[in-house]
Amino acid sequence: MNMLKVGIPKGSLESATIELFKKSGWKISVSSRSYFPIVDDEEVRCTLVRAQEMSRFVEIGTLDVGLTGKDWILENGSDVAVVQDLIYSKTSASPARWVLVVAEDSPIRQLKDLEGNHRRSDGDRRHLAGQ
Repeated sequence: MNMLKVGIPKGSLESATIELFKKSGWKISVSSRSYFPIVDDEEVRCTLVRAQEMSRFVEIGTLDVGLTGKDWILENGSDVAVVQDLIYSKTSASPARWVLVVAEDSPIRQLKDLEGNHRRSDGDRRHLAGQ
């Protein structure tokens, strides 16, 4: 079985990110004592990572995809590809721009490329695409 390793930003946008995934059909449970939330999909493994470090973990292959800010990608000089711009926030008053990134040599180039062995449909992924 192929496991999709997803990085979720730890910190102020952690809850908003988990809520975004919930709207997309995944239930993610976080324990304050673990960096590995439980997700209701046996083909997905989530890891909480500081947004500042996310692009590095994706670049070296520790994670398949991760959500981070474009500023962190530039600051780290990470060789990753932006798959999708996401706009959401911890409060609806001032949304932040985040991006879904993959390693530059990853076959994932757009959200629909995450389909396949994973049971979510395009309709479920509309929330991740900001639609």
